[in-house]
Amino acid sequence: MPKQTVVTKAELHAALREPQGERDMAAILDRLPVYYERQYFYARPRRLRADFALWRPGRPPRFRLCLVECTGGIFSRQAHGSITGILADIGRLNAATLASWLMLRFTPDMISDGRAEELLERMCKL
Repeated sequence: MPKQTVVTKAELHAALREPQGERDMAAILDRLPVYYERQYFYARPRRLRADFALWRPGRPPRFRLCLVECTGGIFSRQAHGSITGILADIGRLNAATLASWLMLRFTPDMISDGRAEELLERMCKL
């Protein structure tokens, strides 16, 4: 008989709230030779978060690679696609740059058709 997995109510709600693009991106990152952290605060004291922060394994302590943003809602003019969302994203990108981070942004189509994985593979080889 298969082993049952117990899922708490909080874990279930978190999984249901997570966008499909972020779940797919996590699956891609699991296949790459990187360490990653989800919902990473990158510009303290501001509370700006990236969907993923990537580090190279086997390098000096926590050698940064890049930040990854999964950009949804761009065609429906919601979230990242609204005028205020675009302006906020510009500010977030500038804050990441000033904090010495490189930020890569991907649409759900780029994640699902393999372009995101291809670019991240190239990034891991730099």
